[in-house]
Amino acid sequence: MILYILIFLVIVALSNNTKSLLHQQQYFKYLMIFLAFFVGVSDMLGGYDRYIYGELFDRLADALHSDGGDIMSTQVVTYYHKEFGFVTWNYLIAHISSNRYVFILLTTLLIYFLFYRGLKKQTENPLFALVLFMALTFFFSFTYLRQMLAAGFVWQSLKYVEKRNLKMFCLWVFIAFSFHNSAIIFFFVYFIPLKKLDRKWMTWIILGCLVLGLSGVPSALFDAYGDATDSAIRTGKYAEETGFRIAYLVEAIFFFYFIYKHYNTLGNNTRSVIGLNLSIIFCCVLLFFIKSENGGRLGWYFMIGLYSTFSTIFAGKKRVTNSNFIILTCLVLYIRILMIWGVLLYPYKSFFTNGIRKGDSIE
Repeated sequence: MILYILIFLVIVALSNNTKSLLHQQQYFKYLMIFLAFFVGVSDMLGGYDRYIYGELFDRLADALHSDGGDIMSTQVVTYYHKEFGFVTWNYLIAHISSNRYVFILLTTLLIYFLFYRGLKKQTENPLFALVLFMALTFFFSFTYLRQMLAAGFVWQSLKYVEKRNLKMFCLWVFIAFSFHNSAIIFFFVYFIPLKKLDRKWMTWIILGCLVLGLSGVPSALFDAYGDATDSAIRTGKYAEETGFRIAYLVEAIFFFYFIYKHYNTLGNNTRSVIGLNLSIIFCCVLLFFIKSENGGRLGWYFMIGLYSTFSTIFAGKKRVTNSNFIILTCLVLYIRILMIWGVLLYPYKSFFTNGIRKGDSIE
């Protein structure tokens, strides 16, 4: 556990003490490379998904390299045929190596390359954005590989929202969709007006999403989508209600409060407005799915907005005194996941060491 906290504190120290833009970019690049390999070489840390994707890759690779093997009948093809991009990625890596650890490492490196490009292009101070990233996204990159890839791909599309290039925007969203079908939710972002909403309207929208979330409408929409696309079992995981998610409410109110309070510090340039709109959508998603077991995961696609907006509010010349409060909150969120996930994350073990992690309940 200490190792993870040390990594977070190093990033915080660099974000607070690095003033030069050139040094910020250099440290950010090196930190992202470190995080990519730290996550990529870890031995089945994070949860069930890593085991599942590893097993599915093994079976595809075995079929590919065996005489008479039928890759079309392997589970990754039959189960994820609608996420054909992910299937193709498995197929390509299987030509390089049959080792599941190589598959996970290369997948993680791609995820962090996409994150690096997205954060570098969309944030004013990527080091400060990285502090938020550690609290909100880092741990999920250990296990939710498909959705992290999809999030990374849609982040590349924001450049084309700014340039009003619909074809290239759709291409990136389509690639993301081919890895995780839930990425289709990002499509409507292109059609949101590129202007700052009045704060009063933002408040009403937030409240409206909370009311809808409490009404049961989200579950009905997921059920309808599952029936229409013949994916009722998978969408049912999102439709499943688990009671009132107080963490969603607190998180949404917390981020909305700071956006509302520092609204006038945000610029009117296109990039800032896109980040602001995505931040509001993120808060709306949390409140809309406040009774959902997994619906809040759809907010991951819009987190880039938070990173962009908060790096503008609390970085550079616009830095304010309570930026330390944001950092402290990020530390609390970071430690909260460490405590909840427990043996899923530590003790840390790389795949270069033989054996099984002590206390690994999944293995």
